[in-house]
Amino acid sequence: MLPEYAALRKRCTELCWPNTNEAVFTPADMVRLDDAFYFAEAAHSTNKPRHSGEPYITHPVAAAQLLLDIEMIDLDCLIAALLHDVLEDVDHVSEQDICTRFGETVGQMVVGLTKLSKLNFATQELAQAENVMKMLLSMLRDFRVIVVKLADRLHNMRTLHFHPKEQSRLRIANETMLIYVPIADMLGIRLFKEELEDIAIRALDPHGCAEIDAWLAADKAQRQIFLQTIQNNLRNHLSGRFAESGVHNNVHVEGRVKSMHGIYRKHFTQGRGFEEIFDIYAVRVIVESEEECWAVLGWVHQIYREIPKRQKNYISSPKPNGYQSLHLTMVGDDKIPFEVQIRTWEMHEIAERGVAGHWKYKQGIDARQTGLEEQLARIQELIDSYRDADSVEDVVAAIRSDISPMEKVYPVTPKGEAKELKLGATVLDFAYAVHTGVGHRFAGAKVNGRIAPATYQVQSGDVVEILTTADRDRGPSRDWLQVVVTSQAKTKIRNWFKKERREENILTGQKLVDGEHRRNFTLLDASQWEDILARVLDRKQFEKSTAAATRLENFYAALGYGGLSMQSFLPLLREEYQKIVRQQQEVKLKKITSDKGVVVQGIDNCQVKFAQCCHPVPQDNIIGYITRGSVRDAQLRPGGVTVHRTSCLNVPHDIPNSPEPDRWLQAAWDTNTASNDYLGNIIVHTNARTGLLADVTGVFKHMHVDVSSLQLFPQSDGSSRICAVIAVHSRSHLDAIRQKIHAVKGVTQVEY
Repeated sequence: MLPEYAALRKRCTELCWPNTNEAVFTPADMVRLDDAFYFAEAAHSTNKPRHSGEPYITHPVAAAQLLLDIEMIDLDCLIAALLHDVLEDVDHVSEQDICTRFGETVGQMVVGLTKLSKLNFATQELAQAENVMKMLLSMLRDFRVIVVKLADRLHNMRTLHFHPKEQSRLRIANETMLIYVPIADMLGIRLFKEELEDIAIRALDPHGCAEIDAWLAADKAQRQIFLQTIQNNLRNHLSGRFAESGVHNNVHVEGRVKSMHGIYRKHFTQGRGFEEIFDIYAVRVIVESEEECWAVLGWVHQIYREIPKRQKNYISSPKPNGYQSLHLTMVGDDKIPFEVQIRTWEMHEIAERGVAGHWKYKQGIDARQTGLEEQLARIQELIDSYRDADSVEDVVAAIRSDISPMEKVYPVTPKGEAKELKLGATVLDFAYAVHTGVGHRFAGAKVNGRIAPATYQVQSGDVVEILTTADRDRGPSRDWLQVVVTSQAKTKIRNWFKKERREENILTGQKLVDGEHRRNFTLLDASQWEDILARVLDRKQFEKSTAAATRLENFYAALGYGGLSMQSFLPLLREEYQKIVRQQQEVKLKKITSDKGVVVQGIDNCQVKFAQCCHPVPQDNIIGYITRGSVRDAQLRPGGVTVHRTSCLNVPHDIPNSPEPDRWLQAAWDTNTASNDYLGNIIVHTNARTGLLADVTGVFKHMHVDVSSLQLFPQSDGSSRICAVIAVHSRSHLDAIRQKIHAVKGVTQVEY
């Protein structure tokens, strides 16, 4: 038997339920656990060893061990941990095999833990979003799925340093920080959360962590003495106070130094000096009842002085993940600040193990289960908001926003109910967090008893009262999308417009699309334009199974209410447009080559001039214009056609309905002509800096670019605009020059 599994098995046989002598697992349970281990061992026998060189089976066993570490004492959960990679990595085992042998519950958990890696996704972000959505949906059916997934990820992170590819290590660490750390925090599993983020930040910034390690190591002995002294003082003082009160309580006091990531976040992300981090040291006092917590709060003030405005009462206003504790920052005679956390044993269990703590006490403490139900309701709300998203990009953005590792704030309602929002959230975000209907009927807000604007950014502890209009038919304003910062609030506002203003949204969306058509796609008729739109919607995976006419209306509506951005579609539209233009040019143009390397539709021996307003260069989409005075008997005298870029402001948006439309001719670059130099226009926007003009012209010199003209226009705000006409071979050549200039210090924008 594998030694690691033997150790796991021994722990299982020794487990008893809290406050009883009843064994958690019966002999029959152990037979099921053994069966799962041997099944997984046989299934993984053909897998390659892990990067550490250990047999693959050691990984699922380690994941099960981690579940016991947080006292997730549930047989189905342990079996699912042992089997969690079988479906993904072993071809000859099916979902039905697992359900038949280990039961439907285990089978569903294993399916929920199986990645979607065997499907083809357009991007890595889409795959990540789909996997997170699948985990969250599985969690609604059985929250144990996500706990097993966190154990799986933690063991993978513990062995991350064995991975041979640095790029893969960075990707895994970044994904852990963005997705798994916030989920662990959401579920309150501090033991997993802190280790995950500490390992991840060491992989992402080893040099920054080395600086913190060096600072901590410099006075390690003195720190240990300081922390031990605080613990002894508190233990002795509080024990004496309890004895005087006639309470025989063995008060528990423990200390710790803040986690690596906790120090990193405040030192590097928030820019605080080490001496400005007041909670590097923390002492935890654990007592039997909530009444004793408040007694300890008073007794601590008898021997230490509190730093004002840093007390946090998470007992009366728990965090959404169920965390409860009193926090206060104290300072002694040595002027070194430290944090004191006061909680009961029950609160401590939830603080360390989160939902796993709920599961441990499932045999009779219903109040704990209430907190778990609130958590699952929050997950359901998140998923519902994702389902209403119109694109994969929206789903990815929502997931990153709602379970991101950024700082949170905890404002409360007048009834004392805390709402978790990300830092920077406004009172309008708070209104939507209270209820969708409250947000839609928002008319104002009071913060701590005073009227506050909708843009006010709420803080932890703020008492926020939302004022609503009596008109229940009133809805939100489109301007609110610029005020709210949480994805849930944005989604709720967009959904209102989506459902209540469909016809208006369709018309608004059509105007947006028609505007882009007129500005950038002048060579396309209506049917070609709709054909391009259909192909782009296919590529963006927008409602592929919906009927074409309905899908186009839904697309217009989504643009109209803000669910989609036209800018995200333009690159693909341009790509499809250029394909059609090239096909038209190959069929329709009579290829007569001029000395400028331009082919003009149906005209022989034409002399071409390039428009000075837009300076077209090869690879630009171009159009010809018959210059005035050069038309005679439907033929052109030499010097008769001026070539513009199709996007030029002097080219009409609607050529067929413009004055003298017959003077506009299709044109294209002759690919058979040897490379020549063409004049291209480039505009450089800069900040004020001595020597910047010399650096820009130095780029031209270094790249051997001839400059036809150059002008400098100082702006009133101290910035400048440099306009240059330069000789280039093609659009790609101009792009290369643009990139070099954009890299010059002080250059803010480069355009053509």
